[in-house]
Amino acid sequence: LVVLGRHVPQFEFLDVLFGNEPVLEPHARLYQRLLAGDPDEATDHAEEMLEDKYLFEFYGQVAIPALLLGEQDRERGVMDDAQRRQLADSAMTLVANLDDSAQQEAEEEE
Repeated sequence: LVVLGRHVPQFEFLDVLFGNEPVLEPHARLYQRLLAGDPDEATDHAEEMLEDKYLFEFYGQVAIPALLLGEQDRERGVMDDAQRRQLADSAMTLVANLDDSAQQEAEEEE
């Protein structure tokens, strides 16, 4: 069914439902995790990406675009104060977690 969904446009929904590809773009997935107040899963997601990217690339290509999604939601009025705080707190935790990981890796390399 997944193969059918990948190759026949009318059945594309089957690939989305049963395939193993993430449906959301990386920055949207990160935004969803931060907004849900799940910085640990956001950190796991980031660390997976950091296997192929440098930290500054992750921030530029994923983290900042994720925060821009939050800003867009705030401007549209679809995010309340509690959600803004949750997003900010989760983002700060993510940054701290990634800083800790980077420091541990630097210490291991020495």
